[in-house]
Amino acid sequence: MIEGDYHGLRTGVVANDHVRLEFTLDAGPRIVRFSTRGGRNVFAETPNAQWDTVHGRPYRLLGGHRLWSSPECPLAEQVPDDAPIGVTLHDDGVELAGSTPTHDGLSRRIGLRLAGDGARVDVTHVLENRTDRSVRVAAWALTQVTPGGVAVLPLPVEDADGAQLPNRNLVLWPYTSLDDPRLELADDAIRVVATGDDRLLKVGYVNRGGAVAYELDDVIFCKRFRPEPHAEHVDLGCNVEVYTRAEFLELETLTPLRDVPPGGTIEHVEEWELLPR
Repeated sequence: MIEGDYHGLRTGVVANDHVRLEFTLDAGPRIVRFSTRGGRNVFAETPNAQWDTVHGRPYRLLGGHRLWSSPECPLAEQVPDDAPIGVTLHDDGVELAGSTPTHDGLSRRIGLRLAGDGARVDVTHVLENRTDRSVRVAAWALTQVTPGGVAVLPLPVEDADGAQLPNRNLVLWPYTSLDDPRLELADDAIRVVATGDDRLLKVGYVNRGGAVAYELDDVIFCKRFRPEPHAEHVDLGCNVEVYTRAEFLELETLTPLRDVPPGGTIEHVEEWELLPR
């Protein structure tokens, strides 16, 4: 690992012949830069985006990738993750352990494992219940990508002849308008264009295939995960959500809701890949 800098914050860097990952050392766990070796950062950089909290200090978005718990609490109750993290190096990656809890008392860890044969990374998210009560919760992996691209949320396209039951859904947040030109609905996919528009837009749905993508210039950022479409999920049944505003587009995946006992954990694994477009 080598050290770097992210808008004044100390960072650590892990890389191989295919990819480069950069994470903050004094906040998080946060992965703030992700690129092919020598390529551009596909993650949004939002060091000045923040809001006030009831904890007496602001929550800073920073940009890039973070781990939250869901159901979502009011933004003012989110605990700022602004303390140094624990770093454990491995031959093929690193494990990052946060030192601040979530709003519901969970600790968080993110493990990164770099593939040796391509621009792929296994990302393991772990929430651990450090309280003395059971917590009903979902792991929520949020990735902010830089504007200028298109999020692609695949829909099932199998032959529907004779089918009588629904196989697709679309969940809308109160501030989302169906006539927003950034929202594109087609038979094969929901697409959200990140134009840098100041208006807020968020949609979600059940993803049965376990893959979503963000197309940006000459690269495609893919997030893959293991879907459990028949399990109970938050937000009217969503396991994938997309949120966009001027500074970024957020590509989010969620586990089903679980009852996590004291000392128990909930895990969520994503595979990231950067592909040529």
